[in-house]
Amino acid sequence: MRSLAIVIAAAVALAGCRSTPQTTPVATAAAFDPAEAAYIKKTGAVSIHGHAFWRDDKGGTVNAAGEIVRLVPATRYARERFAVLYRGQRSLPTSQIPRVDVDPQYADFTRTTRAESTGRFEFDNVAPGVYFVTSQVNYRDKDAYVQLNAGSFHQRLRTGNDGGAMFETVTVSGKEEKPIKLVLTNDR
Repeated sequence: MRSLAIVIAAAVALAGCRSTPQTTPVATAAAFDPAEAAYIKKTGAVSIHGHAFWRDDKGGTVNAAGEIVRLVPATRYARERFAVLYRGQRSLPTSQIPRVDVDPQYADFTRTTRAESTGRFEFDNVAPGVYFVTSQVNYRDKDAYVQLNAGSFHQRLRTGNDGGAMFETVTVSGKEEKPIKLVLTNDR
């Protein structure tokens, strides 16, 4: 009976460690400037072809099948925003992605596409400029959870990875003769 109480106490303590992320303001010194991001609306002659996938805890690959891939002008606002979101890294596990407020105009100055079932994606007619290409891979690894059952107490604890978000920086000069190839992954 004592070991049952210890298991229940441990499960309750661990369950309290995982809180629901709250939406918080992103502290950026730069305000969003539509004029700085306007090059996203221009028509260029360059294509970006990419593959987005997440390397799971077992070394397997989970493609970004059907996920949104976003092309973001690397403006001062976006650079500061990505620094806060990604904490100086290029990828974050799902459990560490903060929910943050965003300037309402920001999304109007991005482009999106949806990755194919293989995780492949394309952006065509991209104008010269520096961009962030970002996506997420979300999945549920059934082996990354432990179910604790003790009497009427039932708790499911996450022990592994369920994907995450990642980005890469791409510079388009406008002089490219072939599509720019890009890999978005957490495996660096």
